Amino acid sequence: MGVRPLTGALCYGHLASRFPSAGGGYIYLREAYGPRIVFLYGWMSLLVMDPGATAALAIGLAAYVGDIMPLSSFAMKVGAIGTILGVASINVRETALGAGFVQCVTWLKFSLLVKAFECL
Repeated sequence: MGVRPLTGALCYGHLASRFPSAGGGYIYLREAYGPRIVFLYGWMSLLVMDPGATAALAIGLAAYVGDIMPLSSFAMKVGAIGTILGVASINVRETALGAGFVQCVTWLKFSLLVKAFECL
């Protein structure tokens, strides 16, 4: 299971060294296929991929919270929407505040993983 992700990471690493610009996949598609394809990718990302991923993560978080405390289906949906609005408001307010929030969440995830491995 680790070979496919490793291969993808190596491919993106090679592309990043070849095209050292900010933008990731957008830049790689622009260099490979031109401005028309990357324009469509930008719109697809705005309207389909990013909102879908955000909704899936928020629903996942609400499901985990629902495992800890009993929540109705409606309460889980409200929690997911509240999570999206809360994170969006943090990022809209100030970039440094958003970066600090991401760092705190990352350390929280890391500490929970360490705690889980200690229990084994």
